[in-house]
Amino acid sequence: MSQKASKLFNNNSNGQSLIETIVAIFILTTALSAGVGLAIYAFGSSQVTLNEITATNLAREGVDVVHMMRDSNWLAGDSAGGANAMHVATSGADTCGDLGAGKACYPNAYSGPSFNIVSACVSNCRISLDSNNNWTLDSTVDYSLYLQPSGIYSTTVNGTATYARMINVTYNQISPCSPSCAVSNKEMVVKSVVAWKGKGCPAISFTSDLLAQGTTKCRTIVEEHLTNWKDYQ
Repeated sequence: MSQKASKLFNNNSNGQSLIETIVAIFILTTALSAGVGLAIYAFGSSQVTLNEITATNLAREGVDVVHMMRDSNWLAGDSAGGANAMHVATSGADTCGDLGAGKACYPNAYSGPSFNIVSACVSNCRISLDSNNNWTLDSTVDYSLYLQPSGIYSTTVNGTATYARMINVTYNQISPCSPSCAVSNKEMVVKSVVAWKGKGCPAISFTSDLLAQGTTKCRTIVEEHLTNWKDYQ
């Protein structure tokens, strides 16, 4: 091969190597960009899932606490409750209006003696866990929940609140319990509403009615219907 032909061949080889390098870099960059985008999407999706799971568990806990309070009032009203023993209806028009005379009943299933759900939750209320690990209900209009060092969420201020929980209590007014039945014999409708703040979440106030702030994807509601069924004898 002549010197001129050899030089031309080497120049062509160098040009092909440069093109191959550019193509390889382009393919690598495209693959990396797709990988990074997928990782960002997966991270965002996992955070949304975490928020939804946490909110659902907190909402479920809220309903369970009200359920526990109703059951605690029953237990305190049993014959073993001493001074808080269950009431005995003296007539069909007594506070246990759906029972006849001489029947044992529980007119305070929602109002005591252990927990007064009726007075605490006139409409909306807050559930708190005190320092003695006792649950309480109150009408404080600040539903913020804070992550504690122990890993639980409570109303004790600690940093910035990312979740809030409100308990909404109403009573079924459908016949035959409208309007004749006492509150103690009505079906209690408990809604535990949990909202959270995060990416993609619309502005929502933790110090006002969580139900009355329009539709938002950053909120979950768990609903349960409780009855004073020990009176249904």
